[in-house]
Amino acid sequence: MIRHIVLQRFAPEYLAERAAVLAELDELLTAIAARQPGLIAHAVGADLGLTDGAVDAALVIDATDEQAWRAYQADPAHVDFVRNRLGPMLAGRTVIQFALVGS
Repeated sequence: MIRHIVLQRFAPEYLAERAAVLAELDELLTAIAARQPGLIAHAVGADLGLTDGAVDAALVIDATDEQAWRAYQADPAHVDFVRNRLGPMLAGRTVIQFALVGS
């Protein structure tokens, strides 16, 4: 199993829209998972503001394997959302994929 994590920093002028765009992203991921069974779990959330220096939001996706992760990455709805909705709002992001121990 592969875990995909994206840490996002929103541009200041888009922070007010963060909750709405994260809700849209959650809905999109639910729709993608319905048509791509290899996408088995996801979570999207805004930072709670409990520590200084934190990012603004995070996304975690679990996929059965690399092929399922690549299918998610190439999904046209995902590509469009990142390119045209979320991407322009971000000042930066950090991404990692790793194998879950024991999977």
